[in-house]
Amino acid sequence: MAKTQVDSAQLKDGLVDSHYIKLCLSAGQNVATGTEDTPADIVWETALTKSPNTTAFHNVASNAARIYPQQAGIWLFTTQIYFTADSTGIRVARINLNGISRALVSTLGHGTNNQRIQASAMIIVSNVGTDYITVGAGHNSGTTLALGSGENDTWVYGLLVRRL
Repeated sequence: MAKTQVDSAQLKDGLVDSHYIKLCLSAGQNVATGTEDTPADIVWETALTKSPNTTAFHNVASNAARIYPQQAGIWLFTTQIYFTADSTGIRVARINLNGISRALVSTLGHGTNNQRIQASAMIIVSNVGTDYITVGAGHNSGTTLALGSGENDTWVYGLLVRRL
């Protein structure tokens, strides 16, 4: 069996640059109430982007809510959405491929503030450059809620699991 070598400059944490991305909110984003059935796309900033190849994956000037995987294959996307206040109602996290839902997680308020919800999806990306991922957040608390910002609060992580 032939061995494949990868130059160490191409590696970070053991992964080739085009095989992973992490985006975080660096400033909070508000989500209107009544969006539990149609979650609002999270608009990611570049300030806390955790990928060496950020301009290819994500462009803050154009379609800042979209993530464009740079390799055809099976990707695992995981997100955490942090609602900073209000304990009533339902919270929703949704992961979409080209605007179509691939994972939906909802949770009921449990009488405490600062709810974090998480969702994951295995997604087949076949058209590099046109296929895109979005993450949506929604709720029905009766008032606008803020999403928490920072690397540990609201984020999405994508990892290439297998090439096509």
